[in-house]
Amino acid sequence: MKVRSVVNYLVLIVISTSSLRCQTLPGFYDTYQLALKNSRDHNQVLMIDFFTDWCKPCKKLDKEVYGSKAFYEYTKQLSCVKVDFESEEGGELGKKYNVGSFPTIVFVKPSGEEIERITGYFPKKRYLSEVARIIGGKNTVPEMEARFPEQTSYTDLFHLSFYYSRRNYNPQKRDVYFQAFKKLDPNLQKDSTVLLTNLLFQQSLMREDLKDLSKAKEFVLGNPKPVYQSELAIRIAEALVEEKKIEDAYLFFKSYMTLIDPKRNKRAREYMKALEKMRKK
Repeated sequence: MKVRSVVNYLVLIVISTSSLRCQTLPGFYDTYQLALKNSRDHNQVLMIDFFTDWCKPCKKLDKEVYGSKAFYEYTKQLSCVKVDFESEEGGELGKKYNVGSFPTIVFVKPSGEEIERITGYFPKKRYLSEVARIIGGKNTVPEMEARFPEQTSYTDLFHLSFYYSRRNYNPQKRDVYFQAFKKLDPNLQKDSTVLLTNLLFQQSLMREDLKDLSKAKEFVLGNPKPVYQSELAIRIAEALVEEKKIEDAYLFFKSYMTLIDPKRNKRAREYMKALEKMRKK
């Protein structure tokens, strides 16, 4: 074989091999089907990154995490693929795994059963830590569920409740785990209990279109401590303003402000000023 022919042959081999992997992200497969096949052939966890072209956190994740040498090492233990949610195949696959925000990274067994997921952008160090935990099967959702109810800890129950309420919405499982979780802190003394209760309460309000405002106000004023509670307080006040009940909105938010530290909550301070201006008009 001539030298030139040998070179051309080697180039073809390189091109054929690299076509199985994403050219811009080393270690990623080009298609879901190729990644799935490798997952099954080598009994590896399959990592599916659902993205869209307009998703800025998705691009940030590509650049800062997936493009790093540290993450490349994990691709030797994972079958990784990026799936465009707005493509036909990506849309169907997204429905299967109940994807509703981007980026959403779903980790599944070769059988297709979900192990865990990461929703949103994480900095590299935290992201790699989560990937290592999932690959190692440490405190994953299936492992925690296997411990329930006899050996489930407060942390386990929080993780399971949060997972099924926000990451992989399943009302039946969510309610079982949340009720068990709340029994460990019935008076909402811990921030994590309030965080989860807040999340579920907001979901309830969204389903009911903020119709039960008296119940919502009672909840916020009874649990004002976490900084993020102000977002729910603002939503309630905005709903009252939309109903042209500016005075009610002002009095409610004023009561809320007396229960928190305004210096630590810029968003709440700014909204209080906005309500005061509305009231004066």
